[in-house]
Amino acid sequence: MNSMIAAARKIYVDSNVIIYFIEGHEEYQSLAGEFFEYVEEAKIPLVTSEITPGECLYGAYKRGRKDSVESFEILFDDLRLFHFVPVAPSLIKSAAKNGAQQRLKLIDALHFATAESVECDVFITNDKGIKSSDFLRVIHLSEL
Repeated sequence: MNSMIAAARKIYVDSNVIIYFIEGHEEYQSLAGEFFEYVEEAKIPLVTSEITPGECLYGAYKRGRKDSVESFEILFDDLRLFHFVPVAPSLIKSAAKNGAQQRLKLIDALHFATAESVECDVFITNDKGIKSSDFLRVIHLSEL
């Protein structure tokens, strides 16, 4: 596993990593699975936004993937693997400003701002447009 993940105290998980894990992706599903197994074994807390379940479920509903809907509901409601951070107005304002400066989609900027607000050390994603900051190291799933 990546040494930055091994040293992390708290990791923010972007929606795309969860979607790859649940819905499958030829290249990334196994990497996502290995990541989740590793952090569970290492007892590294996982954080995500309270909007993440909505993002994941939206895509599953849109694609008519009832199996994925059920799997996401189990993951988010029953397993309680994640600490969900509320979407606060201050986070939205910060995300809007920083996202515009960095040319990020608002949702990606909101994920990043959320991770910084709760002092995560690592942000795991597969979105190549999201870059590390002075306070938060971005690790792309493909780098694992």
